Parts: sequence; structure tokens; C-alpha cells
Amino acid sequence: KPIKMIQTNVAYHDSCYLGRHNGIYDEPRAVAKSVPGLNLIEIEPNCRERGFCCGAGGGHMWLEESRGTRVNHARTDQFLETGADTVAVSCPFCLQMLTEGIQAKGLEGEKQAKDVLEILADSLEE
Repeated sequence: KPIKMIQTNVAYHDSCYLGRHNGIYDEPRAVAKSVPGLNLIEIEPNCRERGFCCGAGGGHMWLEESRGTRVNHARTDQFLETGADTVAVSCPFCLQMLTEGIQAKGLEGEKQAKDVLEILADSLEE
């Protein structure tokens, strides 16, 4: 059971595979909400069934977009609009893409991307 208080605002990003492909939306949110002090924020209106891809889908994480805004940068902007300190994910590809988006904005140290299970593990440590 989570015991350590973590006073932070966390926005949850729905991954394409876990969310839209498998229909799993509530379980990762329940894990995050079990952490004492954590305030969970939705990235509205782009959450749950209407979630926005992190940019890794379809193998795009290995491609450089030649025109327009990179998808992961657009999703990072949506996260930043929530005012949350952390964007929580349940997918290693989303973690990589959103971490890169935060770095591209020059916000390392201020904002972060973490797997929801990393956040849970942090709350188990004394």
C-alpha cells in the first residue's frame, strides 16, 4: 500500500495501445490516485477514448517529421497546459516521446514524464 505522501499534480496520458486498443482507462488512474497527496489531472479534451497519440504510433518514433509540428511536441504542449508537474504514462514509447518533448521545450528539472508505476514505487519508499 502506498504510504509516502507525494504532493504533486500529475496529468495522465492515455497510450494508444493500452487505451484505445485495449480499452483500459480506469486502472492506471486508480494506481495514480492511490498515492497519498497526488492530484490527478486529465489532459482534456484529449483523454480516454479521445486521447491524443504521443507520436510513437505506427513507428513514427524512428522518423523525423519534415513538416509541421512534431506530434510529441504537440502532446507535450497539451500536458503543459494542464499546469501539472508530471505527465504519467503506461507505455515505454510514450515515456520516451514525452520526455523528449519536455527536453525540446527546455523544461528538464521543472517538468517530467514518469511511468505511473514509478510514481507508485516512489510512494512505497521511506
